Amino acid sequence: MVRRPRVAALGGTFDRLHAGHRYLLATAFAEADRVAVGVTTDAYLAVHPKAHGGAIAPYRLRRRRLHDYLLAEYPRRTWTIGPLADGYGRSVEPGIDVLVVSDETREGARRVNVERRRRDLPPLQLVIVPQLLADDLRPLSASRIRAGEVTRTGRATHPVWVEIDPQLSREIADDLQTALRRAWPRGGRWLRVYRPSRPRRSAVHPRRGRRPAFALRPVRRRGAAGPVGRLQLEDDRGPVGPPFPLAPARALAQGLGHALADRRAVWVDSVRWPRRRRSA
Repeated sequence: MVRRPRVAALGGTFDRLHAGHRYLLATAFAEADRVAVGVTTDAYLAVHPKAHGGAIAPYRLRRRRLHDYLLAEYPRRTWTIGPLADGYGRSVEPGIDVLVVSDETREGARRVNVERRRRDLPPLQLVIVPQLLADDLRPLSASRIRAGEVTRTGRATHPVWVEIDPQLSREIADDLQTALRRAWPRGGRWLRVYRPSRPRRSAVHPRRGRRPAFALRPVRRRGAAGPVGRLQLEDDRGPVGPPFPLAPARALAQGLGHALADRRAVWVDSVRWPRRRRSA
């Protein structure tokens, strides 16, 4: 009995084809024998605008660039590229087995399966690909590339500022700076650490026209006095990872490393690319 080829579907704008796109595609080719890729149309983007949308390439150009990439990277595999005009594309058609999405778009994947059930089709197996983080440990995305914040390979284009709370002594601040560079990807090449002279009202505040990406705050129990026992890494969205104990620089680096890793995401240079599935 001949086995039916396993087919995976994925979709996106595929503007500024970057490492995150390549990781999605590699996962699809590792999960299935054939891959169907949907590229959002200009009409769809007009109704569902994206950040810095005026800089998005036209559909035909995005499709051609993706075609050239797949032809060069997967010359012996079977794949198709089609327009994605309704948010579903081929994912709600018969013959599809797997839907590959990023962690950021998993809710859309669930809506696909709801629509498939409405059409009396079996639900798709969902493969969730973690987001890739750039050098500043924020998600790599085409909108950030269009804004000039990062490159397609995840390199930061501006320094990454980290504020150390002024309640912490200069000695502790020096240890934290050493620990940050040990814990940060690529040795903290783009990292800039500073300690203001007095406390600020907000966790993340402007400095010389830029907003620090992260801040390190002391954590004390309510009503407790005395030395600080734990630290919390924060960004503009709130805490990053769990609090970790104040310790010598080497132990601090380990605590920071756990905090930075607690994001259901993968730094772009540490990603393990999926093994390619052989064509059926």
